[in-house]
Amino acid sequence: MNTRRLTRTAALMMALLAPGCAAPLDAPPSDSAEAGSEEALSGYGLPVAPPPRTKKTTTELLIGTWEAIELDGRKVPTGCVYQFTFEQDGQFHTFADDRPGRTRSRSGTYSIEGAKLRLQVTTEEGHRVNGVGAIIEISDTRLVFTSEFNNPEYGINKTRYKMDRVADTK
Repeated sequence: MNTRRLTRTAALMMALLAPGCAAPLDAPPSDSAEAGSEEALSGYGLPVAPPPRTKKTTTELLIGTWEAIELDGRKVPTGCVYQFTFEQDGQFHTFADDRPGRTRSRSGTYSIEGAKLRLQVTTEEGHRVNGVGAIIEISDTRLVFTSEFNNPEYGINKTRYKMDRVADTK
């Protein structure tokens, strides 16, 4: 009795699976498959897996223009603008408009080593100032980092930035 049941089950399985195995494994895709269709792409009518998702690196996420929404845990006042733009070539630019009639911009270079952000900027007075910071959070839309500069004119300047992306840089 068990042997008959196994034989029937095996025969049923073969009948169901046999149509999918009609072509030999080394047979080319059928001519009836339209170019670009899943059947044509897979060659044997099997679904095509989507390409693997690649996670962006910290540097890739950093590229673009970011605008501060908080400085040192305090909301940026209405009307004030603090922006950082990070370029692919290792250059960055800052822009600040925080007092009526006074805007400031600076440029420099940056590098990333893990979560460490190294910045070098030239001050308005022409001094090269090195800074170091830590990237605390980064995504496609949010950047939180700290920076510490030892400026000869002003002493040590530590800032914690919470920023939103406002533009991508190509």
